Amino acid sequence: MDPSLLQQFRQQLASWIEARLESQRLPFQRLELCPRTLTDQGHLGPDLVLWINRDSQLAGSMILLPDVVNAQVLGEGLSLANALGLGHFTTWAAREVSIWNVSSGEANLLDVFDLPPANSITPDDFQQTLDDLLERLKVVTVTSAPPTASYSEHYFANLCLRNLQELAPGLTISARLTAGRTADDEWVEQAPREKAWLSLWRLLFLLQQKRLPPGLQPDRLEFAIHYALSDLVKDQHPWLAIQEAEPPLPDDDAVRLHHLAGRLRQLGWPHNDQHAEEMVGLLINEAAHRFGLNAPQLPWSTDSATLRVNCHRPPSAEPCSLVAPRSYLAGWAFKRSLNEQIETYSYAEDLQSLSTGQNLTNSLAILKGEHSLDRKERESQLMLLRQVWSRRFELPRKTPKWVWDALYLVGLASKEISLALPKEWHHAPGVEVFWAVLLERYQLAEVAMIETGEQGFLFTQCPQTISCVKVHRNNRVFELPFGLTSTVMPGTTQIWLMADESVVELLCSKKIGGVSPDWADETEPLAWGVYLFLQTQLGKYLWHLCSDQSSLPEFDALPLAIRTYGLPLPTREVLADLCLVGLPETEMIPEPDLLEREFANIFGPTPILPESVSHDIAGGEKSRRRRSVIPKEITSKVFEDGIPRFPEHYLMNLYRPEVTEYTLCGVLEITGEFFDKISLRTLTKDHTLEVSGKLIAEALILASYTDQERVSLPNDELILAEIVQRYRSDLVRLHDNLMRACRRFEPHRQQAIKLARRIWQQQNLPPEKAYKTS
Repeated sequence: MDPSLLQQFRQQLASWIEARLESQRLPFQRLELCPRTLTDQGHLGPDLVLWINRDSQLAGSMILLPDVVNAQVLGEGLSLANALGLGHFTTWAAREVSIWNVSSGEANLLDVFDLPPANSITPDDFQQTLDDLLERLKVVTVTSAPPTASYSEHYFANLCLRNLQELAPGLTISARLTAGRTADDEWVEQAPREKAWLSLWRLLFLLQQKRLPPGLQPDRLEFAIHYALSDLVKDQHPWLAIQEAEPPLPDDDAVRLHHLAGRLRQLGWPHNDQHAEEMVGLLINEAAHRFGLNAPQLPWSTDSATLRVNCHRPPSAEPCSLVAPRSYLAGWAFKRSLNEQIETYSYAEDLQSLSTGQNLTNSLAILKGEHSLDRKERESQLMLLRQVWSRRFELPRKTPKWVWDALYLVGLASKEISLALPKEWHHAPGVEVFWAVLLERYQLAEVAMIETGEQGFLFTQCPQTISCVKVHRNNRVFELPFGLTSTVMPGTTQIWLMADESVVELLCSKKIGGVSPDWADETEPLAWGVYLFLQTQLGKYLWHLCSDQSSLPEFDALPLAIRTYGLPLPTREVLADLCLVGLPETEMIPEPDLLEREFANIFGPTPILPESVSHDIAGGEKSRRRRSVIPKEITSKVFEDGIPRFPEHYLMNLYRPEVTEYTLCGVLEITGEFFDKISLRTLTKDHTLEVSGKLIAEALILASYTDQERVSLPNDELILAEIVQRYRSDLVRLHDNLMRACRRFEPHRQQAIKLARRIWQQQNLPPEKAYKTS
C-alpha cells in the first residue's frame, strides 16, 4: 500500500474507533497511533493500539495494517504483542481482518472477518467489519490476556520509557527556573533529560533493593529517595546520588514516578536479579541512543577497547572504563550491582576526571564539543594537561573543547586509539598541535568515513613502520603506501576521504602525492611549478578539499601553506616541467585554457572536475527552533496586580504627611556631592537639580524613570526611607518574577534576559542599577 494511502486509511480507522470509544461500552479507554515500541527486533511501531490504561502500560488490543500477511508480519506481531503484554493481535489486510492468538511464541489464527471484493466494497462495509471486530475483541482481550508473571523484559522497559517520556515537559520548566541567570543554555537543554533518567535509575535501584517505603506519598518521593540512597551510595554507587545542582522534581512528575513504582510493585518486578539485569540492559541501550552515545560503525574491531569515551559499550564488548554523562553511568552502576561484579575499571563524566594510573591497551573515543572555552576554563585545562604530559602547550584562544580532550586522551598513552572526529575537524583552531603530538606517539593505520558524517581514525603504537594506510570510503577499501602517508596532515586525509574517485585513482597510482613537504628547502627550484599547479582545476580542487579555503595562497606563502595543509603534489618531474611554463620572474600566469593544455601535456589525462567545488562548511551548533514568545502574555501574568507608582502608591496609607514638590524633566543621575548637598542632572544634560540629602536624591532618581513631571516626597526622613525601601523590594520581587516567567517561555538564557529587559523597559521601571543596593 502506498504510504500516503496507508496514512489516510489509518487516520480513517482511528476516527471511526474514537467515535465508538465515546459512544459505546468498550473496555478500551484510549487509542494511539504508531507508538514507538521497544521489541526484541528493535524499535517497531504498531499502526493502532487500544489502551485500557496507557500510563500503566495496560494494552487491550493492537491492529496492524500490512499489505499482505506473511511470516515477517506475524513475526513483528509476536514481538509487539510480547512487548505490550498482549496475548493476541489483529491484522487488517486487503481481503480479510484476522485475529491471531499468541501462544508458546507462535501466532495461531483465532478468527477471520472477510472483506467484500475491492470493486464492490463501501465505507459502510469497513465500518460494519470494524464493529464486528471490536465486539469480538471485548472477549478476546480478556480471554487471551497473559499472566503478569510472564511479562517480558521488553514490556517492563516500555513501561519505564513511556513514563520517562512524560517527565520531559515539567522537568524542562523546572530546569529553566533553577538555571536563573547563571546556567548556560547547554545545561538547560541537557538537565531535564538527565534528571529524568537519573530519577528512573534511582527508583528502579531502590525497588530492586527493597528500600523504597511502600506507604510513601508523592510529594515526599524525592526526599525519600535521597534518604534511602544516603546509606547505599557513599562508596558503592556514587553515580546514583542526588546532586545539589539538579533541578527539583515537579509535583506532577513525582506523582507519575510514584504511580510507576506502584505499577512495578503490582506486577512483582523484578522477578529475579537476572530479569532485572536484562531490563536494565535494554534501558542502558536506549539511554545510549537518546544521549547520542551509539558506537560508531568502524570497519575495524573495537570490542576489546579498555576505554570508551562518549561511546556506548555494547553487550558483546569486554568490560572497560567509561567516560559518559552521569545519567548513562548510573545505569551501568545499577547493572554492576545486580551481578555484584568487582569492577577494575572506572567511570567518569569527563576525561580529566579519569584515573591516570590505568593500563589502557585500546581506547575508543567519540570526540564532541565544538565550542571554545573561556579564559578560566583554558587555564584549568592547561593545568590538567600537566597530569599526562611533561610539556606545555600553546593553543589558540578559540580552540574547541574536543581538541583539549583529544590532547588529554593522547597523553594517557593507550597502545591503540580509535577516534571519531567531528565534521570539519581538520580546520579547527589548535588541531595542528593535536595532530603533531598524535603522530609523535602513534602511526596512522586506517581511515574511514562514518555514516553519520564523522571521520574515523585508527592509530597504533606498532614498533615497526606501517607499510601502508588503509582508507575505507563508501564500499571501497584502498591502500596508500608509506611514501604518500609518512608526512600526512589533517587536510591530506580529507582528500583521501572526500575526493572524487578519479582523484583516488591518481593517489593509488602515485601520480600525485609523491613530493616531500620539504620541497621548498631543496636546491631544485620547484616553487613556480607548484604555484602553477595550484592554478589548474585539479590543483584548485585538491587545495579546496585539504584547506577548506576558496582563495589560493600567494607565491611567497607557498612553502608554509603546503606544509600546513598537507597538499599532495605531482611528481618532481611534472613540477620541474611546469616551471618552464609562464614567466616566473614577473609571476605571469598563462591563460587558464592554455595552462590546462600545458598541464595535460606534462601530467597526462586529468580527471574531469567541476569548476567550483561547493563544500559545506556550515558546522557548529545545531540550530534550535525558538518558540515565539508573546511579551503581552508574560506582562499580564507578572504585572497582574498592576505596576507600582512611586511615590503616590506608597503614600496612600499615610494621613496628609508634609511633602515637598519637585519638578522632573527626565531621567536623573548624580553628578556631584558636597557634604549633604547632592547635584542631579538629566541624562540629556539640559536640566540640573540640587537637593539636601542622599535619600532624597535616590528617591528622585527612582521617580524620574516614570512619566511624571512633578513628584511630592515626604519631608520626614523615616517615612521617605520606608517608602523607598518598600518600592525597591517590590521592584526586586517583580524583576525576579519576570525573569522566572521569561525562563519558562524562553529556553535560551541570554534570550530570556534580553526579553525580560525589554519588557521591563516597556513598563517605564527603573533599571537594576537604580534600585538594587550593594
